[in-house]
Amino acid sequence: MKSRIFLVWMLFGLLNHLSTAQWQRLIFQYNGDCRVLHYDSLSTSLIVGGWFSQMNGISANKIINWDFSSWAPMDSGAPYGTPIYNLFQYQGAIFSSAIMRKYPDGKDRWLYAWNGANWDTTLGSFNGAVNAASLSNGVLGLSGGFDSISNQHCSRVALWDGSQWECLDLPTDWGLVTALAYYQNHWYAGGNFYDTLTGIHDLERWNGSAFESFGSALLSPGIDYVASMAVFQNELFISGVFHAGNGLPDDFIMRWDGQTLRDVGGGLNAQAFQLKVYKNHLYALGAFSNAGGIPVNQFAKWNGTQWSEVIPGMTTDLGISDFCFAGGDLFIGGAFNVINGDTLPIVARYVGYDLLLKNEQLNDLKPGCEVEYVNGNAVVQCSQLLEGFIIVWDAQGKRIMRREIRQGQCVLPMQACVPGLYLLQLEAQDGRSATLKFIKPG
Repeated sequence: MKSRIFLVWMLFGLLNHLSTAQWQRLIFQYNGDCRVLHYDSLSTSLIVGGWFSQMNGISANKIINWDFSSWAPMDSGAPYGTPIYNLFQYQGAIFSSAIMRKYPDGKDRWLYAWNGANWDTTLGSFNGAVNAASLSNGVLGLSGGFDSISNQHCSRVALWDGSQWECLDLPTDWGLVTALAYYQNHWYAGGNFYDTLTGIHDLERWNGSAFESFGSALLSPGIDYVASMAVFQNELFISGVFHAGNGLPDDFIMRWDGQTLRDVGGGLNAQAFQLKVYKNHLYALGAFSNAGGIPVNQFAKWNGTQWSEVIPGMTTDLGISDFCFAGGDLFIGGAFNVINGDTLPIVARYVGYDLLLKNEQLNDLKPGCEVEYVNGNAVVQCSQLLEGFIIVWDAQGKRIMRREIRQGQCVLPMQACVPGLYLLQLEAQDGRSATLKFIKPG
């Protein structure tokens, strides 16, 4: 009996936290949109880049820093018209790609490191934007629209080992490599380009001496392109604009296991231009409204078997361009002005996001349950809990219903319930309990 009382308190404690999770407004004055976000884990600050020249009354050319109490400019920023194309962290420094100083001197532009007071070109001078960065085994991979580094020819892809550059030369006379990833001992490059040597468009891998195709991943010329790549659960995920009619396994997103290109849970109904991995989930952000048949608003997560919303029921008036995580919270940036009907422009913080990622099983009962939403019902199948009960609670701690588990199955009628987060408290006949999270789609 004591253990059951304890579990009830655990349940209400979690519900309490969930009910306080909320969006927080960070921007009150601005004159341009956010394009990229980066959390500086060393200085514990959020860096925002975009098209703006002022933010919250502070003069800031395209880039600004927030230390979680106040905003501050980062030197002169990018005063020559280009937005911030990319932000990444390497060996304790923050790097930004834009034209930031000495314009139009071609010897000093497009990639800069922040030293705490101003921007410097510590990695060499690029003659074009650096759109993607990927770190693997201490080697930094960079890709973009450049064709030289410090006046030395290097087309689109380069590796930095800490002391010297290795050029992975992509033979092309136009285009960008906007996505880069290291997977199973190969560097993979994706974007919108044409390889004049192989005749391949938009997606290739480096074989040690040249770029080549893989897995019949042949994108078509024209509107096809690769936007982002990420490695998750030992598979390479690739997103962009491509269609099943091209012989690919899925629209807008696919995964590669080293042998075969495969579908990703039914895929997306439009492109994802950002893929990132955080705490056992792959996150996709883009122009889509549907992921695997589930309604979502530009933002979805994949747990290895199925898609779900990132924030249940989230809506925005305009686009989200980037996201990052810091201290258990989620930050999003873009062109939006409204989230869920509230004024929250261009950069917003979801306080308490990690509470939504709490372990779905909160104690010692291991029921082996799966929940599927079918025709308005939450159908629960349990391989190890054949007889028992399920109590359904909403996110405000209100008890919705109690149903019996028979022969490992329980059907929960959810037709009258609003879309959003629910907790299913499972009780075995011997007194053990577990709690599962269920999100009713909108």
